[in-house]
Amino acid sequence: MTRAIIVGANSGIAWTIIEQLLNGGVVEHVTAISRSSNSDLQSRMQWIRCNYSEASIKTVCANLASDTNEFSHVFISNGVLHAE
Repeated sequence: MTRAIIVGANSGIAWTIIEQLLNGGVVEHVTAISRSSNSDLQSRMQWIRCNYSEASIKTVCANLASDTNEFSHVFISNGVLHAE
């Protein structure tokens, strides 16, 4: 199974990537990581909440390592694009 993981998955940029990956048949499953989950969760997605603290990141990594996850695509889309 081809899988992608997206960190910062609740942004507009991330949702565009998710739609392209799933609707374009690029991957079969997306693991999305963000501070808050999105109600538009698709059946081929797993949503993991993370506040990006060191403890939270360790927990997410441990949970992903316990599964048999192998990702073909990795996207990091959290951060600030601009400041006003």
